[in-house]
Amino acid sequence: MANMKNKDAGLRKRIGFTLIEMMIVIAIGSIVMVIALPPLHRWVVRYNVNKETADIYNTLTEMRFRSLAHKDGKLWGASFTTNSMTTFSWNDKNFDGLVTSNEQETLSTYSFNYTLTSSPALLWFDDRGITRRGKTGAFYIQTIHVDTSNLPAGLDAYDCIAIHANRIREGKYNATSTPKCTVK
Repeated sequence: MANMKNKDAGLRKRIGFTLIEMMIVIAIGSIVMVIALPPLHRWVVRYNVNKETADIYNTLTEMRFRSLAHKDGKLWGASFTTNSMTTFSWNDKNFDGLVTSNEQETLSTYSFNYTLTSSPALLWFDDRGITRRGKTGAFYIQTIHVDTSNLPAGLDAYDCIAIHANRIREGKYNATSTPKCTVK
C-alpha cells in the first residue's frame, strides 16, 4: 500500500506543463502569427475596398431605379467629395434638368475610409434612368475610383465603377489602360 501511495504522488507531480513547454508553444504560436498577419491584413483591406465600391454601386443603382419609378418630374442623384457621397432628389418643376437649391432634398450622406476620385462631382438620373452629369445635364461616361495607391501592392480588388448613359458596372481600375475601369 505504501508503494501505491508513492506511485500516485509521482503521477500528481507530473500533471501539467513545464515552463519550457509553455515557452515553446508560445514561440510556435508567435511564428505562425508573424507568417499569417500580412496575408490577413491584405484580405481585410481588399474586403473593405470591395465593400465601399459595392456600397457606391448599390446606392447609384438605387438612385437609378428610383428615377425610373417616379414619373412625376422627381429626379435622383449623388454628389461626391474626396471621402463622401451625398444622395439627393429634387423636383424639377421647370423640367429643365437644372439643379437648384430650393428644389433639392438631401436623402443621405455616406462617408468612406478611402479617397474617391470622381469627375464631375455631381451625377443624376433623369426619369428614363439615363445618367446625366453636372448642372448642364449632358450625357457622360464617368468613372468613380476608390484610390488604392497607398495600400499594399498587388491588391486585387474591385475598386472602380464605370457609369455609362444607361449602365452602372463595377470593375478594376488601371490608370494605364483605356478605359481606366475594366468592368467585371
